[in-house]
Amino acid sequence: MRRVIFATAIALTAVSLSTPAGAVERDPMLANAPFYEEHTWSCEEVNHWGTDCPSTYESDFCPGSYVGIPYDWGGWVTYDEFDEDIAAGQGAGSHSSDGVLACSTGLDCSGYVSILWETPWKYGTSTLPDISDAIPTYDMWPGDVYNNYGSHVIMWVGKDADGSAIISESSGTCNGVCRRSVEWSYFGSYTPRVAWDTYVQTATVGTAAGTSADPVVVDGFPFRDWRNTRLATSDIFDAYSAAPDVDESGPEVIYELTLAGPGTLTAQVLDAPDADIDLHLLSDLDADACLGRAHIDLEVEVDWAGTYYLVADTWVGTDSTEYYGAYVLDIDFTPMSGDAGPLPDSGPDTDADSDSDSDSDSDSDSDADDECDEPDCSCDDGGCGCAVAGHRTPGTLVTLLRALL
Repeated sequence: MRRVIFATAIALTAVSLSTPAGAVERDPMLANAPFYEEHTWSCEEVNHWGTDCPSTYESDFCPGSYVGIPYDWGGWVTYDEFDEDIAAGQGAGSHSSDGVLACSTGLDCSGYVSILWETPWKYGTSTLPDISDAIPTYDMWPGDVYNNYGSHVIMWVGKDADGSAIISESSGTCNGVCRRSVEWSYFGSYTPRVAWDTYVQTATVGTAAGTSADPVVVDGFPFRDWRNTRLATSDIFDAYSAAPDVDESGPEVIYELTLAGPGTLTAQVLDAPDADIDLHLLSDLDADACLGRAHIDLEVEVDWAGTYYLVADTWVGTDSTEYYGAYVLDIDFTPMSGDAGPLPDSGPDTDADSDSDSDSDSDSDSDADDECDEPDCSCDDGGCGCAVAGHRTPGTLVTLLRALL
């Protein structure tokens, strides 16, 4: 039987382990995912057959070294518990045809989401709606999920360089937990869902309205903010001098930065799947004072100390559709000399770029789904054969965090 546990949270701002008393915040939750995707472990002969497993059981994993927690039908364990189970001789993963086994260990798709969301017990794809709300795609933040009721659930974590979706999941396709890119059409049968804020909280900075009269104050670097232009009350900028032909007439959020001297200001925006939020750096609250703009990554050399404004604005398409929505904004500043950080007190560079912008789970209470329901799932209920040893290499983030812990 699986233990009722909370997943270990790894904070981005301070590398430490903690078990939150309440809802998990998005940054630690997302930082936790690589510890499952890139977890290194060794399969022994005993794990291939599993101590006390039925004679019909055989793991996909032959003796060898692997990366990523294996797929386990009904599985719900932390990576530390997984290591304990493997050391105790439990089987490495399982399939729906095996049923939910007490003798095997790993994670299924909803078990993985339950671990990252730090729910008090395991939810399945048919019960996740009990603690989450269906939302439009333009309201999604990283850490929200695409749920296919009774079949599979996938966590959305970002976009790749081509604009495709980056997902984190436990699936038969990966033979366990992995991070990969898929086309947006992949989610055709899925419903976007956000966990209730009693489970997952979003780290919006302060209560400022983000208007010219009440801007969001950037009080230190690096700075991160989670917000949604659909809810923005400011709409004073329609176009900017750095790219006057780009329609930015949708709602915007205004940030205020005070820089102590010259240096390089960088900003990056990750917007929701169907949102399009652009960045504009102003030396004054005037669209003609635009020092630079970008669709995703902004970098501007700032020549003097003073107050600047960064505007996260909604792009409007040729059909007059406003592509408002949720976004994550990261801002940093590297001074020409001295310490980074906003400090007191005064008025260019132009950066104009244009827009256009298989598997399944087992519920803790009942439903039995088939992890090979997905069109691209390569395995069947008889198993996939022995997985290839060392099929992925640990990424630098998790390697660094492990070295520091």
